[in-house]
Formats: sequence, structure tokens, C-alpha cells
Amino acid sequence: MFPTGASLSASASAPAQLALSAYTAMWGDVQAAGATSNYRDPRLGEHLDGKALLTVSENMAADQAHGIVELGTPVPHPRVITATATAATLADCLDDTGWLTYYAATRTLTDNVPGGHRYVTATVTNEHGTWKVTTLDTRGEGTC
Repeated sequence: MFPTGASLSASASAPAQLALSAYTAMWGDVQAAGATSNYRDPRLGEHLDGKALLTVSENMAADQAHGIVELGTPVPHPRVITATATAATLADCLDDTGWLTYYAATRTLTDNVPGGHRYVTATVTNEHGTWKVTTLDTRGEGTC
């Protein structure tokens, strides 16, 4: 099971809750597709769209071309910055210490650099009743 790490206050609005849920589910989709670097995995389109989908797909395609997969579990810790009925902005300190890159053929690490904590901002948009991450800005290790 994918850990959520998302926290909601008792007074969190429905759009905020839906945006947090979509964002957390998106990381589960990325984790599943990343295990084989399947940039065409239909799960990616369930919670990603726009620039975010393009970026994730391009990164996975590059990994696949180099024989790299991502194994383990990313742990998001998102919080809502703003939320309306149509969009929400989230900030996260994504923990990827247990989600690393490996060579697919040998299952050996691609480097000896441990994962860490990355600052992430995301826009989650209500697209005809379905909340999807449409922009995703993931910073380098140690940024939060």
C-alpha cells in the first residue's frame, strides 16, 4: 500500500481534500510506472495532465532508454497553499530516501547517492470533475 503522508485539517475544504488525494495518488501511479520505466503506463494519465504528464513521461522514457528503473516508495508530505473549486496549489517535502534508481538488468543502484527530501510544488486542477496534477516542480535533494 502506498503511504499517503498527506495531512488534512478538520476544516479542510472539499477541493483541498480532492487535490491532496489526487496528488498523493499521482505519486502512487508514478511509483508503479517507474518500477519498469513504462512512460506509456495508462495510470499516469489518471492523475497527471498537461506539463506534469509530459515531464514525467519524458523522464521515464529517458530512464527506459538507459535501462534505469525506480524502485522503492516515495513518501509525500503535501500541504495546501491555496484551493478553489477549480484548482489548488500544493507544497510538499517529498521523501525519496526509499525510492532510488537502479539498473533494470542487474537491480544495482545507478550511483551511491542516497535519496533525500525534495521541495515540490504542484498545481492540481479540476478537469470536469476529475482532479489532476497539471504542473509539477520538483527540486533537488536537500531542498527541504
